[in-house]
Amino acid sequence: MTEKDVLNQILGIVQSLEQRLQLVETNMITKEEIASLPTRDEVNHLMKEETKSLATKESLKELATKESLKDLATKGMLEELATKVSLKDLATNEAVIATKSEIGTLQETMDRMETKQELIYNQTGKLSEYHTDLKVEFSDVKDRISFQTHKLSEAELELFKLKKSQ
Repeated sequence: MTEKDVLNQILGIVQSLEQRLQLVETNMITKEEIASLPTRDEVNHLMKEETKSLATKESLKELATKESLKDLATKGMLEELATKVSLKDLATNEAVIATKSEIGTLQETMDRMETKQELIYNQTGKLSEYHTDLKVEFSDVKDRISFQTHKLSEAELELFKLKKSQ
């Protein structure tokens, strides 16, 4: 094998490594993209904020206290307003179905929120692992390119010396 063949082979290896490095760089997530992802604490905080906004004990207490309910109606007033028969007419199956539907909707909303939180948690973890793996691979590729560059420069130096001596 001639020196030219050896140099061509080294050049081919270096070019192949450069292509692999470019491929790794195009597939690598940037620090800015990782920084823009919410942290677990932020996700947990958002979930707490969302659940707090649904209804807190304090807001429910403000809506109806025993004293305010007594002011609204007494037993006698209610008896005057409605008999058992009229109350049955008011509370139909449709009202019960509507209430169950609203409860179902709230449950679906909570399920979606829990699913989203779990997805964000899993994605954040996987991105961190992927980033770590890429850093290790990138370091290895960087070392190999440095080695190949060093070898190539040594080969070019030898070639220069041979040409100079001729």
